[in-house]
Amino acid sequence: MLRTIAMHADERAIFGYGSLLLKRSMEKTLGRAYRQPLAICGVRGWRRSWDAFMPNAGKYVDESGIAPANIIYLNVRPAPGALLNGVLYVVPQAAMTDFDSREWVYGRIEVTELLSGVEVRGGNAWMYAAKPEFVVAQPRRGDYAIRQTYIDVVQEGLRELGQEFRDGYRASTDVVPAELVIRDVQTSGDSLHFGGT
Repeated sequence: MLRTIAMHADERAIFGYGSLLLKRSMEKTLGRAYRQPLAICGVRGWRRSWDAFMPNAGKYVDESGIAPANIIYLNVRPAPGALLNGVLYVVPQAAMTDFDSREWVYGRIEVTELLSGVEVRGGNAWMYAAKPEFVVAQPRRGDYAIRQTYIDVVQEGLRELGQEFRDGYRASTDVVPAELVIRDVQTSGDSLHFGGT
């Protein structure tokens, strides 16, 4: 059954597929509890990949205290015939600046017409995809790492969304490159407030 979400002129919809699967992570950026409509849905023609990176600048270190130069997060890439599952949130237009800041290595792509399972009325739906200069094709350990704490946030969101959603996530996501995963220690900031949509 198709769900309809009606938005006001001053609202926008954001499609979350990574850390934004966890509502608590989204609320951290929003700055308050989320009480708007939420829809589990999909975006046609895309899938998740582990190839977006943010410069680390010493913020995260591994167990031995070594800081990788860059941290890899989930990204999306075109995949004809695929269906990327995720969560659609409705936020005030003014909050988009905060989400753009959180996702600064990503650019916004309008996906209103690509949505599956939900229809958005009165506004547009957006998804974040990494800017080309922040996509790495063959990351090397040491220069690039995937934070275990980031994986944990995504997994917590998946647990909240249930088994059927987790099955869809596995079908629409590249395998985590295990050789890049580090047990990270954060030197500053908040582990729930980061990119990797």
